[in-house]
Amino acid sequence: EGKYNIGRFGPTKVIQKDVKINGFSLYNLGPYPCIVETGNPENFVIGEIHEVSEGNYSSIARMEFGAGYYDKELKFNEITATVFPMKINDLKLYVQDYKNRVVENGIW
Repeated sequence: EGKYNIGRFGPTKVIQKDVKINGFSLYNLGPYPCIVETGNPENFVIGEIHEVSEGNYSSIARMEFGAGYYDKELKFNEITATVFPMKINDLKLYVQDYKNRVVENGIW
């Protein structure tokens, strides 16, 4: 909450805070983070679930796809949410020292 893109894509409603997403790792790319699906349940990311309008979702998806991310739906209790991870091979191309950029606590 309060990060750059939250304000950029209009008002959102926070549905749930401090959501733990197992099987993903968080990487520091400098000005912004990315998540990568690892499949390892010991890896996790902490995030928030926001409700956005269809128009804002389309804008967010275009931005994420344009940066090399893909979309993946995840289920959190009764809530289905979309995350935008990067494939590990794309991350390796983007930053050579990617192993040194893991955010161990999963919080950006």
